[in-house]
Amino acid sequence: MLLTSIPPLSSIVHYMKSRWWGLKLLIRMTLRERQVARHLTVFCVGLCLALHLVESTLRTTRAFLEFRTGAHSTQDFSKFDNISGLVGREVIPNYIHYIRLQQPELRFFEAVCMKSAFLIQRPARLYIHSNTGPPTGRHWQQLLEIPGFTEVLQVKSVPLPSRVFGVDFYWNAHRADVLRILILKKYGGIYLDNDILVINNFNRYRQYEFVLGWPEGEWIGNMLLMAHREARFLSEFLETYKLFRPDIWYYNGGEKPVREVLSRHPHLVHNEQVRLGVTTNVAWHFYVRKGLWDPQVAVYKLHHKVPPQGHFPLQTMSILD
Repeated sequence: MLLTSIPPLSSIVHYMKSRWWGLKLLIRMTLRERQVARHLTVFCVGLCLALHLVESTLRTTRAFLEFRTGAHSTQDFSKFDNISGLVGREVIPNYIHYIRLQQPELRFFEAVCMKSAFLIQRPARLYIHSNTGPPTGRHWQQLLEIPGFTEVLQVKSVPLPSRVFGVDFYWNAHRADVLRILILKKYGGIYLDNDILVINNFNRYRQYEFVLGWPEGEWIGNMLLMAHREARFLSEFLETYKLFRPDIWYYNGGEKPVREVLSRHPHLVHNEQVRLGVTTNVAWHFYVRKGLWDPQVAVYKLHHKVPPQGHFPLQTMSILD
């Protein structure tokens, strides 16, 4: 059987003749061409050996970069525990997002809130998603003078949405409700309404997949949302807009996600019932029930209304100074 496996002599001769052109080409090459061919061969062999030797280092470096930047990585949250989270891990990136639609000028109370978020949270990036470009006004100029603010600032242009799942928007607030979901699905991070005053940082919550405020017996508050960009609730939240009710102010933003998603799947989020601004209106604590200010609360919501007569108006505060 061994002898029968050897090809006949005629086949060997035919093979050599068919490859003779290569040998003749090598013989006819000039000295310079032979040097180039030799150097090219040595380079290719050396490159292959080098890549083989550093393969493990490259794998380790790539894994480190993907962990730090989130590039080309996916996260499986199918068995994630949003009660305990991943202690010591940063699941939610340290990005802050604001949305400004048809609001070119930054008002005083908005500047106060944005400054509080920057100084207390110290985000790696602070995004302003706007359809009118960077904010304007003297309060915005004051923010730009804060050391380190411009280094983390990123202004992103967004078109003004006209409809969602075929239903027209009537209010910019409803447009922003949808945009905040899409922004978190793209970047992940911490979304804040423009009137959220931050008094404690959010780092303790960044070990979870998705974080929001949902007081018992109430709807969720969407003025502050924290999420990994692949959090399961983001997709479920967006799906609820397939039946969009523009005639009911807080139906899709707070009621519908509770009725259709969280009432059946509360494990999709980490629920902070008190500290995330749902029940902490700063006007109530200052002007109605004084003495209820809680320093442990993470945020207070500044509803921009004129305070009662006899109290100091917001414009007299000097937090920006």
